[in-house]
Amino acid sequence: MLSSCGGGGSSGETDDGNDAVVEDAGAVEESGGVEEPGVDQPDDVNPANEMPDDDIPVNNPEPSAPIPDPYSVGSFQLDFINDRFTVVEGQNGGIVIPIGVSRIDSHIRSVQLEVLPETPVDGENVRFELDHNTLEGQQLYTSLRLHVDIGVHPIRSHERRFTVKASDGEETFSRTLILTVNPVQAADVYLLIGQSNMEGSSRGGTRESGEGEVDAVHPRIEQLNVRQNNRGLFDRDELFTSEQFNTMEPRFILAEEPLHEPRFAERPEKGGEFIGPGLAFGKAALAGTTQKIILVPAAWSATGFCGNEDPALAWNVAPTDEPALGGTLLVERALTRLNMTLRDSGGILRGVLWHQGEADSSSEICSIRYEENLIKLIARLRTDARVDLRGASARGPDAAIPFILGTMSRGDDERGNFSQFSDRKQRVDYAHRNIPNRVRYTATAIADDLVPPAYPCGQSSCVHFGVAAYRELGQRYYQALERSYDNR
Repeated sequence: MLSSCGGGGSSGETDDGNDAVVEDAGAVEESGGVEEPGVDQPDDVNPANEMPDDDIPVNNPEPSAPIPDPYSVGSFQLDFINDRFTVVEGQNGGIVIPIGVSRIDSHIRSVQLEVLPETPVDGENVRFELDHNTLEGQQLYTSLRLHVDIGVHPIRSHERRFTVKASDGEETFSRTLILTVNPVQAADVYLLIGQSNMEGSSRGGTRESGEGEVDAVHPRIEQLNVRQNNRGLFDRDELFTSEQFNTMEPRFILAEEPLHEPRFAERPEKGGEFIGPGLAFGKAALAGTTQKIILVPAAWSATGFCGNEDPALAWNVAPTDEPALGGTLLVERALTRLNMTLRDSGGILRGVLWHQGEADSSSEICSIRYEENLIKLIARLRTDARVDLRGASARGPDAAIPFILGTMSRGDDERGNFSQFSDRKQRVDYAHRNIPNRVRYTATAIADDLVPPAYPCGQSSCVHFGVAAYRELGQRYYQALERSYDNR
């Protein structure tokens, strides 16, 4: 009988079964050995038909693509429904401009929005804000709320440009928003105050008011139709603040020189044949506005802060214990006329014109007090003028209401020489020129060269300008008005 041990093969005692034994041994060798029952196999012997571990095929899956960060994908675009809009200055509520973004390829990054005027002029008097400065996640829209305040000076229709920027941190887009700003439909109102050179004292017969002539009326320039200056008429203090007494009917007329004289309804024109600077100023001011202009005459000759033979008839803003100074009647009358004009016309106060100084040059103390008294007058008028469409923020001692001063005549002719000022008059003249250094939105119309022979003097003496000088002075008041806008 054949046997094997440990799978290592065996040999017989006889030659007869040798081949078979060898064959069996080979078979055992090929099969890797025969496991005998009850005999433990060494650990390094693999079961039949198994491959070594190093040769076992492994079915490893293909590596999967990384999951993208949702905040790193996609792009966006800045969208406008329209890039042109129109607004009226002072428009109630302003305008609302929709602004949106298009999110592309699952874009969800936050988009930061910013609106900037292209130049400082584009942003002047403009208030704006975005409902949302940031569009998060899936947000697509916001609104730009924009309001143009009524500014210190009149405007014509014009365009403003704003840049809208949008950024998600990786991309930035910009678009231009074009805004057409139209002027508010309200008259431009100017108050004219001072003494005789504002009232007008060119020589009689110098007015040229025929059709097409230099002093003719203009269809866009009106005036308050005021009662003439006469202390016999204004014989009680309460009349200075009476609206009914201060004006004639019709209350508003085409502005006609002399502005401080009334036009009676039954007459086609005024009787006076002299002029002042007021109408010439109004005609110059037409260049800067599309609106009607209303002039409010409130000057009175031979008056100032200083008391004269009629102490109550003066330009002080409040009663004073200063013996040399006068009363307040002319300030109260000026405010009465101004405020009724603002109320009845719906107009906007665009400036105050002041021509005065001779009366305060006659007193040492009045000339010394003159500059401070002027500053008080400016503050009082700016504070107590009736609130108009610009709102309450445009009132107060330092409000943006232009105040324009004119310098005194230096004329010289056979009736007298006013070219050299006394010390007192020099103080007053210095105040006229220095106020713009102390008070914002003020400027001075210089008249030093409006003298003979090019500019003959006016009524009575060269203390008064002549007709050609008044026409030129009106132009210079407007030029000074334009300069005052930048005196902030």
